[in-house]
Amino acid sequence: KIDEKVVKKRNYMVELCRFIAALMIMLCHLDLIGLAQYPTYMFVDFFFMLSGYFTLNHFAKMKSAKKADERGRIAAIYTVKKFIPFVPHLVLALLVAYTVRNKNLFLSGDFKGALLGFKDMIPELLLLPSSFIEKGYRELGPLWYLSALLAVMPIFSYICQSKYRRPVMFVGLVFVYFFYSLQKTISLFDPASAFMKCLACM
Repeated sequence: KIDEKVVKKRNYMVELCRFIAALMIMLCHLDLIGLAQYPTYMFVDFFFMLSGYFTLNHFAKMKSAKKADERGRIAAIYTVKKFIPFVPHLVLALLVAYTVRNKNLFLSGDFKGALLGFKDMIPELLLLPSSFIEKGYRELGPLWYLSALLAVMPIFSYICQSKYRRPVMFVGLVFVYFFYSLQKTISLFDPASAFMKCLACM
């Protein structure tokens, strides 16, 4: 019973931290209280690190798969299960964003032009903005976060199943050090930078 109370307390603390971080990110994007001038990217990093923590914790409880293809399959399934809950919210947000963008075409009666304007929504719907396939941002710039996470999650999940976790952790720490040393010289609008930031935080 004591253990259950401790776990619940920890979960409440995590949820509180998530709420505060999400609130700070929202205020930064809205720039309501001048937060845009401060390094609020640390709150985004927190969400990446939280994803890494829960992923590592999940695979720590499992037996390591012996074959590489089996580890890859498990990593892919885990990633898909984690991203399925985002789909309804992603579709709704994109539909609203692109409807607002094409509202003048709708109001003028140019329905064909308005519908054609939705073709740019497809790469964002597939979470490709921070991938090496599709570069650039259209209506929802903040989607770079989910896009980068989708690219990194299978790789990180695969690494978490490795038998040689200590050497991997050492290499990871070195990578994190060099990444944050170059933090001021990178741009998140570069797919490679978004990918590396997500990997470093996780």
